[in-house]
Amino acid sequence: MNHRSRIAVGLIAVACCGGWAVLVAAGPAPEPTEDQKKLNTTLHTTLREVINRGADLYNRGEHDGCYRLYEGSLRSIRPLLGHKPELQKVISRGLASADGDPFVWRRAFTLREVIDKIRDDLNPKPKWEKIPPPKLDEKKKDDKKPEDDKAEKLSMPRIADD
Repeated sequence: MNHRSRIAVGLIAVACCGGWAVLVAAGPAPEPTEDQKKLNTTLHTTLREVINRGADLYNRGEHDGCYRLYEGSLRSIRPLLGHKPELQKVISRGLASADGDPFVWRRAFTLREVIDKIRDDLNPKPKWEKIPPPKLDEKKKDDKKPEDDKAEKLSMPRIADD
């Protein structure tokens, strides 16, 4: 993990840890408290920044950096989602699935799907609009066609401001 990725993960952890004491004290509740709603909004916004930073890394060819940024971010926010145990399970399954994949570029896409799912669930203003799927880059034409070289042709989409 490069220096910038470590800093980004650290900043996410620091930004999110403010709500940890509230979640421990409040415990899981059927109706989210005002503090949980604020935490959800903060996580939703922070994860947009994580996605865009990861997309920039991925699109520069730093697939491992993207994957590690997504992985560290998910590991950091999992304890903060005590009021959403189903999302904690989504994170655990996504991390396990990505860890079992031999290709780093696919690991990044697997974790991106997990982050998108979390953002959809935490969205304070739900939208019906979906993020477009990754597009094949038509400019790069290779003679080799192995399935595993798809990483060179895929781009990771960014998210516009909500």
